[in-house]
Amino acid sequence: MTSNTKLKQDCKATLDTIRELLPQADRQNIEPHLRQIFELTKGLMENAKVSPEEHEASTLDNRTLKNERTQLSGTIEGLRRELRREQEKESKFKDRFAKLESEKYCLHELLTNCILDSLYHCAVQGICLLRNHGEDFVQQWFSEKADSIELNTAESRALLAVNIMMTTARLSEKQLSEIRSEIDNR
Repeated sequence: MTSNTKLKQDCKATLDTIRELLPQADRQNIEPHLRQIFELTKGLMENAKVSPEEHEASTLDNRTLKNERTQLSGTIEGLRRELRREQEKESKFKDRFAKLESEKYCLHELLTNCILDSLYHCAVQGICLLRNHGEDFVQQWFSEKADSIELNTAESRALLAVNIMMTTARLSEKQLSEIRSEIDNR
């Protein structure tokens, strides 16, 4: 670092060189300006005094700040990479969730169709029983099965269907004939 004394000497030497280059007549007109430049330069140097120790401390602080900035840049880059990985995971989870929702909907549709088909089949069997054997036979069969302890799956379904049919659907002869013709057409 250049000292203030050296800077003053360099400034004075530069101004003296300028004086020597000027003719005598011009030198007298410019001399007040040259002195003013020298005084301003001295004032600037006085205001900008920095000791060698302060300069060294400032340089060390600057290096420390550069190192910290480099470390923080590395940390930020690492966090950005981690954020990208997490965003990719989130995207995969969203895709998987959408796929599972779609599969859930398909399974729900399949289950609903199975239940409806089973109820339809049981109802058709119940109507066939009514058509072939009459209402008294169906009531007798229902009573016997209801009193039975062990029923297989088909019997349980048939019992349920007959129970639903007998308790909720009292069909007129016209409705019964329409259902019979529908069953016969299938």
